[in-house]
Amino acid sequence: MVAVLTRNKFVQTEIAQYLTGYLSKELGTKVSVKAVEIDFLRNYHLEDLLILDKHNDTIFYAKNQGVSMDLLGFGFFCAEYDAE
Repeated sequence: MVAVLTRNKFVQTEIAQYLTGYLSKELGTKVSVKAVEIDFLRNYHLEDLLILDKHNDTIFYAKNQGVSMDLLGFGFFCAEYDAE
């Protein structure tokens, strides 16, 4: 049941927002994400990923960020990154 729920975009987004809230608290700065979608642990899509420093300056922002990973064997993987 847990495996089925964690494949849901809404559940993935809620988990990511919980984790970014935790990171924000621990780091004393803002870390946020609007939406997350993970497809079979190979394709990741993040919307509105924002990381600020302690002076509220933007360290990283991506409106849409996608990562695709393919296992090449022997524990190595190839990652393809795309951000708008």
